[in-house]
Amino acid sequence: MGEQISLLDALLVTLVSMVAVFVILILISSLINGLRMISGDKKKTEEAVAEVKPAKNTVEIVPVPEVVKEDNEELVAVIASVVAMHLGLNIPDINIKSIKRVQQNSNPWSSTSKAEQLRGRLY
Repeated sequence: MGEQISLLDALLVTLVSMVAVFVILILISSLINGLRMISGDKKKTEEAVAEVKPAKNTVEIVPVPEVVKEDNEELVAVIASVVAMHLGLNIPDINIKSIKRVQQNSNPWSSTSKAEQLRGRLY
C-alpha cells in the first residue's frame, strides 16, 4: 500500500521545506523594504521635524494639577481598616504616620487589563 521512507528521504524533505520557508520569508522582507522605499522613508521626515526649533518668544503653558479636597479622616480610616484586615490586627494597634499619593505611570484601563490577564494565567 505505501512505501517505506528512509531516514535520508525524510531529512531531504525537511531540508527542502526549510529552505522554501526561508526563501519565502526573505521575499516577504524584501517586499516590505521595497514598499517602504516607494512610500518614502519616515525617518527622514521625523529628522526634519526634529530640526524645527521653537521661537524665542513663545509662552509655554504648563497644566496646574487640580487640588482635590478629600475627607482625610475617612481616607485614613479606610486605609487603616484595610491594613488591619491584611495583617490580622486591630485598628487601634496600627499607627499611621503619613499617607502619600503615588503617581500612576499607566492609566487605570491598562492596569486593570494587566491584572485580569495575570489572574487568568494563575487560575
